[in-house]
Amino acid sequence: MVGLGVAGIVPIAWSVASRKQADAPGRAVAAVAACGYLGFLVEPVLVGALATWIGLHWALSSAVAVTFAIVFLAPSLRVREAALTR
Repeated sequence: MVGLGVAGIVPIAWSVASRKQADAPGRAVAAVAACGYLGFLVEPVLVGALATWIGLHWALSSAVAVTFAIVFLAPSLRVREAALTR
């Protein structure tokens, strides 16, 4: 089920990242991919740790809440001008 949700989001995220940084699209796509892999490695550990403290239902609910926060806050991120001059 997760694959069905991620299958539609990942290509869009890579496309948006490559268009946001026109001078270095490869670097932008690599950063997005690295964040995805980091989340893939870290999330199960965090959800497991939370599940021992607050229960599996609430631990998984917190993962959903963080996902929604990322989706709604991501458009407000801006590329710093200093990063573009390198």
